[in-house]
Amino acid sequence: MKYVITETSGPDSFDPINADSSQNLPVMRMMYATPLEIGEDNGIESSVLSKFTYDERAHRIAFVVKENLKFSDGQPLKAMDVALAIVRVAYRKPTFPVIKNIEGVKLWSDAKAGLTQFPKGILVSGNKIEIQFDRPIANPLFRFCLELFSIIPSSCVNMADGALTCPVPPSSGYFVMKERNQREILFESRSDLGAPQLKGNLESVTFQYKTLEEVCAVEIEADMVVAGSELEFLHSRCRAFISVGQLHWLPSARFQVLRFNPNAPVFSKKENRQFFAEQVRLVLAELNSDFDIQRGLFPKLLPGYLSSSELKLVSHELRHEFEGKLLRVPSAPESMIATINAVAEAAARLGMNVERAEKMPLSAITDEFIDGRMPVTVGGSGFWAQDPIGDLSMWFTKNLHRNMLFTWQDSGLYQRIDSLENEIEPATIREKMEDLNRYLVDQSIIAPTIHFRRLFITSPKVKRLTLPQAVTSPAPWHLSLVR
Repeated sequence: MKYVITETSGPDSFDPINADSSQNLPVMRMMYATPLEIGEDNGIESSVLSKFTYDERAHRIAFVVKENLKFSDGQPLKAMDVALAIVRVAYRKPTFPVIKNIEGVKLWSDAKAGLTQFPKGILVSGNKIEIQFDRPIANPLFRFCLELFSIIPSSCVNMADGALTCPVPPSSGYFVMKERNQREILFESRSDLGAPQLKGNLESVTFQYKTLEEVCAVEIEADMVVAGSELEFLHSRCRAFISVGQLHWLPSARFQVLRFNPNAPVFSKKENRQFFAEQVRLVLAELNSDFDIQRGLFPKLLPGYLSSSELKLVSHELRHEFEGKLLRVPSAPESMIATINAVAEAAARLGMNVERAEKMPLSAITDEFIDGRMPVTVGGSGFWAQDPIGDLSMWFTKNLHRNMLFTWQDSGLYQRIDSLENEIEPATIREKMEDLNRYLVDQSIIAPTIHFRRLFITSPKVKRLTLPQAVTSPAPWHLSLVR
């Protein structure tokens, strides 16, 4: 199979700690097993555990690691390696959902004494791992399906500080990387004894990194799957070349937002942020009639969804607040270019002096955003129905995504998230999520603009693409082509 990625460039890290970055996530999922996985039937399964349970009364997870598993270099894959995948996240991100409720994790992480000792709530004995929580947890197993918990050998970790010591750790998953250049990566399925057993019969997968325009310039091959974004597709010339039968969709679970720096004078007042965000939405609706323009954060498949008409905004005319002000606008990947262009156009219509930045790495854009040289940027993410509160808590986890810095200072936001995490009654969860949705619109530190879907494109020769609807970011081995 050829798997064409159009939303990002190639990976910039093979450290699981950086697996939540969009450019790294697909490669991590190919190479590394996680303690648990979401199966095609929306259930939780595992390629490395023979048993996994959560005792609701004792607030305790128990894992049993399979015997005779090996990494791709022949090292045995042990319970300590699985535990270390969890402990590294706890050491670096102790406020991460579920992780933060492990007994003793905060004091242990704050001590910064390394990984030679684990927090009180994680015990490894033989091939068994126990994780003790300090309170009841709703749906705790789901978090351990995430790529952040990719399993690498403990020999590749500096136990003094948790740093990665192998540039590319050996594979623990279904595939091993054989060749790599700037625009292609060849993965081959693992045939070594003790490798996790892959469902299906994919022997190799080649990642190719292209733009949608490049994809549409030539015929899509019969063994090719193109992964992309609805936003990029709707904004491209591909629509003229691709038939409806070639398109395969995941649910509308993703969103784009404007991120504001409230320390920048022009965006220091929430009314200004609300007003500017609404001008961007109006431009997006005018120039891109197919876009699903929204004011609220939560997609329709989640409790807490509110339509734009239910999320009222101030109606004051605030054009005078922006006239003559300078706005430096960031560059962006193709999937965000429509929103970036709308930011520039909205600013120009408000009489601002618009400066377009040259293309630069995301880290440089974040630096300019934080110091106020670029007071508004565009970002995106997604929430899925398996654990929306956990997804919400994860996205707002402090010290996880640096470009979320200004939300970390919002005590009202975290009071609402904490209240949600302690709630189990569905009707109350919905009410609290609706309240949070309204609060985010009111504050507008982040301001949602568009909801959209992930998209997969195949050759017209393909009769069917089997696409699991429960997996947030399906890997190629989740997919099945019928020609």
